[in-house]
Amino acid sequence: MSDKSQEMAGKDTHATKTKQMAQNLDELKAPEAFDNEASGQVGKNSPTVEGRLRMSCAGWKRIPTPEEFYRAVHEPTGNDRETAILLTWYHEAETLEQVKARLEGAYSWRELVQALHRVGLTRGEGARQINRFAVT
Repeated sequence: MSDKSQEMAGKDTHATKTKQMAQNLDELKAPEAFDNEASGQVGKNSPTVEGRLRMSCAGWKRIPTPEEFYRAVHEPTGNDRETAILLTWYHEAETLEQVKARLEGAYSWRELVQALHRVGLTRGEGARQINRFAVT
């Protein structure tokens, strides 16, 4: 194989690997890739969750509470409101809010990821943000 052919083959391989890596970042990793430790004691009363839900759900007939968010993550019934609450958190919460909520004990990364997988929220920018916290 000529030097030129080897160089071109190397570029193709690099381009393919780069594309695969980008696709993998957009897909939420499995729950087992995340720690299962929630830090804080606030839990169901997370002020960070309350603030985000108040801002993002201002037009809802009944604004979700942090307790509802907690139940959607930890004790789901599978109703549409829980899915909408998780969808809102997934798309609206900034990285700092996600970290603060975890530190307040609203969830462990694994618990949040399990809840998101359960309702089918596994792709896009939200996945890319949360995947930063995977331990494996």
